[in-house]
Amino acid sequence: KPIELGGSRGRTEATGTGCIVCLDQVVNAQGRDRAHTSIAIQGFGNVGRWAAVEAVARGYRVVAVSDVSGGVVSSAGPNGPGLDVEALITHVDASGSVADAPGTDRLEPGEILMLDVDVLIPAAIGGVINPGNVDQVRAEIIIEGANGPITPRADDALAARGVVIVPDILANAGGVTVSYFEWVQNLQRFTWSRQRVMGELESTLTAGYRTIASRAKELDVTLRQAAFVVGLERVRDASALRGLL
Repeated sequence: KPIELGGSRGRTEATGTGCIVCLDQVVNAQGRDRAHTSIAIQGFGNVGRWAAVEAVARGYRVVAVSDVSGGVVSSAGPNGPGLDVEALITHVDASGSVADAPGTDRLEPGEILMLDVDVLIPAAIGGVINPGNVDQVRAEIIIEGANGPITPRADDALAARGVVIVPDILANAGGVTVSYFEWVQNLQRFTWSRQRVMGELESTLTAGYRTIASRAKELDVTLRQAAFVVGLERVRDASALRGLL
């Protein structure tokens, strides 16, 4: 809701920003250089747009994006300097689409999922990575910006190949997290600064990622499996403390 009616600063960009907060954790754990880490983003709505903005702000290279009209890749290719995201946003706001943005080459629908990039962020709709195309997915890291963008069978295939997938239950939780912060601010009758909101968001998602990654290592399971283990354990523990078990 509007700031004047008790809304929270940072809510609009929270989900996309949260995707990149999670990406930071993976990149740091793997010892990657952000400047040499290429990203493709499927979907350039609210989540994809803000993920692109935040990624560039943190030193990553966003080399391709797509929307319902198709996709574009930097004319310099996946190994080039990346897209001018601010110029791309200006183009989209003026034309309504990423198509024909300056300094880009056109991609066919779905082609963005198969680019030779380090990171893929599916931030559009569910089920876009499935048994029909999973063998062509080349990214080594996938951040689920959408809800359920990878089907279960495709998820198994990617995990078997060693692809790191940060699941949607964590990766796109930035929006609902800041909605919670909004509720807290309303209770306090106080509005936090954007800096505080984004700092709290980063702390919350970073802690969540580290808890899940630690559990995944301990149990030798994927991040998705570990996320469900952690969630179920928390429900179990809370139920026990309330005398329900």
